[in-house]
Amino acid sequence: MTSIACAPGARPRARGLEEAVGVDGEVLVAAAGEVHVLTPTAALLWECCDGEATVAELSAEVAEVFDQEQEQVLSEVVVLVGELEQRGLVVLEGSGQGPREPALLAPSASCASCGEGPGFEATVHVELGSVVASIGADATTARAIERAFGGRVVERAEATGPPLYGIVLPEARSGARSTPLARLHRGEEVLCTSRDPGRIVRALAAQLAIHALPARAVRLDSLVVGRAGRAVLVPVPPRRSAFLRRLAAVGCCAADVPSACVDPAPSAYALVGAAQLALDLTSLLEVAAARRLLDGEPPALPWGNYEIVAVATSGDPSPASVLAELVPLRHGAGDSEAAAAVPVLLELLDAVPILTAHDLDGIAGILT
Repeated sequence: MTSIACAPGARPRARGLEEAVGVDGEVLVAAAGEVHVLTPTAALLWECCDGEATVAELSAEVAEVFDQEQEQVLSEVVVLVGELEQRGLVVLEGSGQGPREPALLAPSASCASCGEGPGFEATVHVELGSVVASIGADATTARAIERAFGGRVVERAEATGPPLYGIVLPEARSGARSTPLARLHRGEEVLCTSRDPGRIVRALAAQLAIHALPARAVRLDSLVVGRAGRAVLVPVPPRRSAFLRRLAAVGCCAADVPSACVDPAPSAYALVGAAQLALDLTSLLEVAAARRLLDGEPPALPWGNYEIVAVATSGDPSPASVLAELVPLRHGAGDSEAAAAVPVLLELLDAVPILTAHDLDGIAGILT
């Protein structure tokens, strides 16, 4: 069989995991009328094909585990995944040429991109300070959003374009082997996914709370990892679900959304959640509970204010590396937002140590 390399942006999903049998260090699996023998390395990669991570993201994890250059590993992984796909052991759920779903939303009012989203039967407009944030959802979820935000919900009769955010809470499928993940969208980006729709509900509230932050607060492209009132700002990992499980193993957890809201005065604190909005999420969480998919995900960091005691980087532990990773230049952020973040981050780096993002034991230690 001639191997064909797959696209680095493809998202492979493994098939036949339940039928796999380990024999003498190798894995045997039946598919398409044949029995396939996988080496331990091929089997490990195959088991990691969860339909969420791209081939490029998988290669980054493999490179980290085996301490190799990602470019070299990527060239091998694209061929191996292509071979697994030819054998019928994985299904490629995206070509990597664009988002997995059509462009759903406009990241900002000035962005010309737009598109339709799945199940966006209704749009709810929520007033948050000087911003009116629009949220697309199915009809049932939209009604629960209206109850949650109460007097903040406003009418927008005029055409306003696609919603700023979108929340997708799929119905649980009885007896199904797989169910679509619950998702929170912003622009063409999927902010977070989860098998627990309740996590997505809390992530929506936390994301909207960013629009109601104190004027002095800034946003960083960072995940807040914490415990016991202390936090470390960590670059957003390529495979968030795997990172959360590794965090739980060292007794830590992370915020629902991959954005760190930092209040620099009088000392730097990460503002986690939407406590300042005084929301009643009861109805939304009831909708989420009715559509619960799979349990077992690590808990999210509880809402509150966390003292920032360190900053982490996936590169060299230097201020330049931190600035390159955490200053919000992506996700539709404007130059003014990035300019406001730089001095806050530099002042923070003068006060706290820089850690290595892969050293979770070190992160857990400084949070103790």
